[in-house]
Amino acid sequence: MLLVLWSALSLGRANLSIMPDPVPGNVLIRKGAYRWVRHPMYLAVLVASAASACGAPTLVRLLALGGLVPAILLKIGVEERALIARHPEYAEKMAGTWRLVPFLW
Repeated sequence: MLLVLWSALSLGRANLSIMPDPVPGNVLIRKGAYRWVRHPMYLAVLVASAASACGAPTLVRLLALGGLVPAILLKIGVEERALIARHPEYAEKMAGTWRLVPFLW
């Protein structure tokens, strides 16, 4: 939950959206959690979901986690293409920042 809060504060109200398309007038954020990974909120969702699924495993929770991972990966792809279309300099940011998991991907 701290990562979600840090990410939301770093992003700011003007940029916050659950949709993968950038909101009108958005700006690229390179501070706070976004300094380290391009999608810290998605990372927080995956960590919390994995903790729930593995901490008290049931078939339903494991299946939900198994469906959540590819859904988030697809959403990241859609979001990054939209950000590149809106902000061509985003490609440069992508090259210098981990996508989802620091030191891994």
